[in-house]
Amino acid sequence: MNKALLWTVTGCFTLFLTPVTGQDDIEHLRLRFIAPYTGKKVNLQRIEALLKKQRDDGTWPDIDYHDKSRSPWNPQKHVERLRILAEASVSNSLKQKPELQQQIISALQRGFSFWYKTYPKSKNWWHNRIGAPDRIVKAFMLAGDKLLRELWKNIRNRCLKVCTISMTGQNRVWLAGIVLFRAILDHNQEAITKARNAIFEEVRQTTEEGIQYDWSFHQHGPQLQFGNYGLAYASRVSDWIRFFADTKFAIPPEKLAIIRNYILHGLAWPVWRGKMDLSSCGRQIYSNSQAGKARGVVGILKRTCDLDPEFKTEYTRQMKAITGEHTEDFQGTRHFWCSDYLVHRQRDWFASVRMSSTRVIGSESCNAENILGLHMGDGCLYVMKTGKEYENIQAVWDWHRLPGTTCDQGLTDLHPTRKRCLSPSDFAGGINFPQGGIAAMIYQREKLQARKSWFFLPDGVVCLGSAIHGTTRGRVLTSVEQSLSMGNHQVITSEGRIRNIIEKKIKQGDIVTNGDIRYHLLDVDQGAILENKRVKGDWQRIFHPHLGSRPLEKQVFSLAIDHGKNPHSGHYAYIIDPCGKKPEVELLHRDNRAHILRCGVNRFLGVFFEGASIELKDGSKICSSDGSIFCLELIGNNRFHLWLADPRQKLKSLQMSFRLHVSGLTETVDDSFPLPSGPYAGST
Repeated sequence: MNKALLWTVTGCFTLFLTPVTGQDDIEHLRLRFIAPYTGKKVNLQRIEALLKKQRDDGTWPDIDYHDKSRSPWNPQKHVERLRILAEASVSNSLKQKPELQQQIISALQRGFSFWYKTYPKSKNWWHNRIGAPDRIVKAFMLAGDKLLRELWKNIRNRCLKVCTISMTGQNRVWLAGIVLFRAILDHNQEAITKARNAIFEEVRQTTEEGIQYDWSFHQHGPQLQFGNYGLAYASRVSDWIRFFADTKFAIPPEKLAIIRNYILHGLAWPVWRGKMDLSSCGRQIYSNSQAGKARGVVGILKRTCDLDPEFKTEYTRQMKAITGEHTEDFQGTRHFWCSDYLVHRQRDWFASVRMSSTRVIGSESCNAENILGLHMGDGCLYVMKTGKEYENIQAVWDWHRLPGTTCDQGLTDLHPTRKRCLSPSDFAGGINFPQGGIAAMIYQREKLQARKSWFFLPDGVVCLGSAIHGTTRGRVLTSVEQSLSMGNHQVITSEGRIRNIIEKKIKQGDIVTNGDIRYHLLDVDQGAILENKRVKGDWQRIFHPHLGSRPLEKQVFSLAIDHGKNPHSGHYAYIIDPCGKKPEVELLHRDNRAHILRCGVNRFLGVFFEGASIELKDGSKICSSDGSIFCLELIGNNRFHLWLADPRQKLKSLQMSFRLHVSGLTETVDDSFPLPSGPYAGST
């Protein structure tokens, strides 16, 4: 097999496949790495500028070599430039320019000599052990045979000594990759085998960091990381799969199946019309991050078509769907029980909700990233049609009012820490069933508590809240929406009268529109707050403030329900209708014990926040022995389908009973139902 493939995802390396066998494996692996760069066009203007500006000691005047910042770290530009020069050194386009080639080699000698002698270091271990070494070994893989062997030994023994196979998840994959390239350069077959094994050992499902049993990805503890470490993991592992193809080091079929399932049943799900769901972006929320991360997923799907040709149709189908070409080919609902996260995909719209619990961290801030993201795991509900609803809004957001959350507006410190982002409540979970899903949580932050549920249906999302109570610093708001203004703003009263949104007089029963999305306000507690205004902001407030001011201005649509300060028994109910087809549902019950809906004639959906027996107005009765989330579909003659989950992930079985009056008949269900256990606890 002879295929050239250029990869554009950040952090990837490019490969050219040629068969590798016998004792020449090591040299063939190095040549395989080099091959695609030989045909790559060199940006002569850039290369000549780097050579011209480099000083005699190997440094560049625009780099602050004394900088020790956590991120971005200025000296890393030095080794990145050396990697770029090394790429140019092997390009066929420079074969007719021997003088320029020699200048490049001399520049590499000077640059690496400086790095070895001064060995700049960041306060962030990642740059020291992964970021800089990764660029160094790639440069030597490309140009090492042209550089002095003594220089490699000096660099290896001083600057790469810290690189050992350790840690977990994507960090382990990065480190093992550096060790592997180092072993190739040292012609150390034993070390190559050890590093290769370490990489593919991380291709597994685990309850630790890495791929979870629900096909989500964790890093930095039990925390959803699709768009950060999980994206880098899929990108880098697919690199290694191709790198070792047709050699004795090739990935085993069972490991390839794990990567396939992670991509198709995990990583691709939160991408909608070329944008990654904000809840999956992790702490890396910066300008155009949603689009950039989505492009990364598309690139991975493209590559895996060749790596896993038997499933090419499936990869292609999802790739087209997430870019918006054929969204009808990728629909469904998936609850990721290991990550307290649910994704709902329909032909014309997308929704997700992210929660947190005693088991799952809801958010993080690291390296001056996501500085105000405390509430990102507090029940954030994002609804998209075009994919542009939240595009770069974060710089102007009111971070007290993230969509879907119920929060104390008086909190002044919104910085997420591990302790603050692990909820004291163990109740967070969901189910998925044909045509929909349910998510629910008992929210608790400081002294504020709320019982929240979301019912995801083909025509919209029903959002319910009850038992909102606690001593607070400010008033409590449930944010129905905070997105970019999409036009077509109206308020439609319960009497059918249409008012201009500027009036801002919102009452219970009103429908508010933003673009094509309608918000049906069924219960607004103490009132609703509507805003549609120009907002000024700055990326500096949330991401890398040391980079200086990066101002931004956006037109923001905001709708919230007011529960007042120190609420005693606050409540809300609203429906988000993205397509003008309000779901036909009936609210049967809502209190501190349970939220129960009826959908159509024969389907009953509900959340029990605790064991309870609920009697409905028509005399029907539904009982659950403990907290649960369920969907019951009656099919006649006391036959039924039941989808069920334990949101606390502790029960072995659950006793449930239903006595329901339907179409003049009484249907009865009463049984003890076994529940999934181990890593599948909490699944449907």
